[in-house]
Amino acid sequence: MGWNRELDDATSAVGTVHLQICNSLIRRTQLGSEVDKRGAIVVRRGISYMKSPTFVLALALGSGCTCASASDFNPLGFYVGASVGQSRELDASYGLSGATDVGWKMLAGLRPLRFVGVEAEYVSFGSPAVHRALVDDSAHATAAGAFGVGYLPIPFIDVFGKVGWLRTRTTANGLVYCAPPALCIISVQADRADSALAYGAGVQAKLNAIAFRAEYERTETGVGHPQLLSFGITWTL
Repeated sequence: MGWNRELDDATSAVGTVHLQICNSLIRRTQLGSEVDKRGAIVVRRGISYMKSPTFVLALALGSGCTCASASDFNPLGFYVGASVGQSRELDASYGLSGATDVGWKMLAGLRPLRFVGVEAEYVSFGSPAVHRALVDDSAHATAAGAFGVGYLPIPFIDVFGKVGWLRTRTTANGLVYCAPPALCIISVQADRADSALAYGAGVQAKLNAIAFRAEYERTETGVGHPQLLSFGITWTL
């Protein structure tokens, strides 16, 4: 245990020296004051030169003197977010083709590289419903899954596309009434889970750790093709 204590003391001492050198270098550079010829800095034509051998050490350690950015504390680019928008059911099953409702989702992702990331999400496609003569249908779908995301960074915004897999749980209820003079009611119900390919695309504008995004995504189930057009916000920790 003694050598561990000695190692900790040595590490602490090196860190203290490093900090002192950094502070000294930054202070002298900011002041721009001329030091005597035996010292460190001489200002010539607006450029600072270090004549002392300590300049080499300060330059080597000075690379660590900059203020830590968000990426220093979050090297994998972890972020969280939420979106809300309009969901739409495109399938004619249960008479819901074109029915819309409010949908939303919550997400979390990693973007360790500028052009590539991954994202996991939970999405609610709302409860699109159709109420018209002889038909009374509704469906509710939720899904969870993961995506690979590719980014095209351009000035001020990111264009992105994603492909992944969603497991969707769908509950559908339908009532069909027979036309007069017949008297009948046909009830249709479904409660099922499907796993299928999902894909989407969008654009986002970043402001420091905050990003505002617009996005479209779609998947398929055995009873429909739910999709979501949403607007949301993400926060990079």
